[in-house]
Amino acid sequence: MNVIRPEDLRKLAAPRPKLCVSIYMPLHGSQPDSQQDVIRLKNLLDQARDVLRARGMRQTDIDALLEEPRALETNGLFWRSTGKKGLVLLVESKVLHWGRSHVEFEEFLAVEKRFHLAPLVRAFFEPERMLVLAVSANAVRLYRADRETLTPIPLPESFPKSLSEVEKGTEFDKGLQYHTSAAHGIGGARVGILHGHGTPKDDQKTLLKEYLRSVVRHLEPVLKHESSPLVLAAVKSLQPIFRELCRYPYLLPEGVIASPDSIAESELHRRALEAAGPNRQANMQAAYDRYVQLQTTDRVAYHIEQILPATDHGRVEVLFAASGSHIWGRFDGAGSVAVHRDRQPEDIDLLDLAVSKTIENGRSVYVLDPKAVPSREPIAAILQW
Repeated sequence: MNVIRPEDLRKLAAPRPKLCVSIYMPLHGSQPDSQQDVIRLKNLLDQARDVLRARGMRQTDIDALLEEPRALETNGLFWRSTGKKGLVLLVESKVLHWGRSHVEFEEFLAVEKRFHLAPLVRAFFEPERMLVLAVSANAVRLYRADRETLTPIPLPESFPKSLSEVEKGTEFDKGLQYHTSAAHGIGGARVGILHGHGTPKDDQKTLLKEYLRSVVRHLEPVLKHESSPLVLAAVKSLQPIFRELCRYPYLLPEGVIASPDSIAESELHRRALEAAGPNRQANMQAAYDRYVQLQTTDRVAYHIEQILPATDHGRVEVLFAASGSHIWGRFDGAGSVAVHRDRQPEDIDLLDLAVSKTIENGRSVYVLDPKAVPSREPIAAILQW
């Protein structure tokens, strides 16, 4: 069995080659109520068997698919009280993904060629995925991070490599003398002393701002299609200057206050996670506010007929979905969406399909209380263009 982690969501969002089973159910804390959970799982697996059979799967294949979750029915250790309120089982050929949640799930069963993920997204609140930008006088590094990993993102060759590189060819080379002192500045680099029209302190601040302006200018195309929160790692004096120049909407207000040259990547990762943690609600609020600001433009959408085809083209930047809501219908993959008031045979949950496709594209998804979705519909989206 594989325990589901937030960083697994993107892999789980991808379509499966064969039918798979998604089961959500509430959990009870203690005996005798917890015995209901075993019975509930048995009933849900019986329902899954019947649906798989109706979809044309052979009985031997059904038995093989459901063998591992069936074994849980008699696994006393599995049902011991953990204080968790919800259980999710995602079943595919030869693999069972499972997890317990502090959020109570409503009982739900889906049999499709994709896993049903909206309740899981709500339980995780949002995928803990972020970007980390480490800036010092000596280097600029960009990382993609989750709970487990910190992975470098290659930057274009034209990207500024250091403060001294940006200084070359600027106005500071014309009529100004520049030398290094024994003092050390950001990142431990020797501080450049500029002699000219202003004081050395003013000249150094101006050069630093030119450096950061160049970093921001080269960073913009790299972040153009990103919507993950960005954590800035830099010394304290650099942070406000960068924030003044940067227009990336998901730059978190709290960063890692340290020279990234003086700490190991493992420590940078740990401190970036700490900085991002308290901002999860703020990040969602920023996305909500941005939707409100754009709602009179064509950058927002709140009809599934528009949103679902947009996910296929990677146009959905942020998706809001109402928890516990379903939009039943069909999507042919060529842009045609049919919505049905009542669920019909062969219908799928189009809302959850939009959630999965948005996650698969690496974009942000927020599954909220229905009243918290920034539209009168159970779904809303910020589009990239």
